[in-house]
Amino acid sequence: MNHPLYTNLANHHKISSQQLILGNGSDNILEMLAQSFINPGDEVISSKHSFSVYKHVTQIMNGTYKEVAMQNYQINLNNIVKELTDKTKIIFIANPNNPTGTAHTAQALEAFIARIPERVLVIIDQAYIEFSEPDYHLDIPKILKTYENV
Repeated sequence: MNHPLYTNLANHHKISSQQLILGNGSDNILEMLAQSFINPGDEVISSKHSFSVYKHVTQIMNGTYKEVAMQNYQINLNNIVKELTDKTKIIFIANPNNPTGTAHTAQALEAFIARIPERVLVIIDQAYIEFSEPDYHLDIPKILKTYENV
């Protein structure tokens, strides 16, 4: 982590370099997350019509993947909360969503995160956030400081 890239990225995002994980694209990072956190039988929740890699990495680790129906091609955050069980380990949220392009505001996402038990890891995939309006950009330093499970 002594490479200047870590320092530059950390400074740009106003976080510690120890809060960064770099990989060979988002697929690789999602795979590392699955290998680190998903055990056989763990539940992973995401949305129908979302990034296919979420299901793929869950199945590789013998987890149970639960898809929640969308509402007007937007991830239904309320229904994701309703699907939580004691076995839920991870929630994947693509914001903006891939492939639909729909997104939730930062305010809606933070209200959602606040409803999730701390034992559940919330992965907010913002691979396409640069294509959205400022209202959709999470305050990453604040989120990481407030929610240890994000």
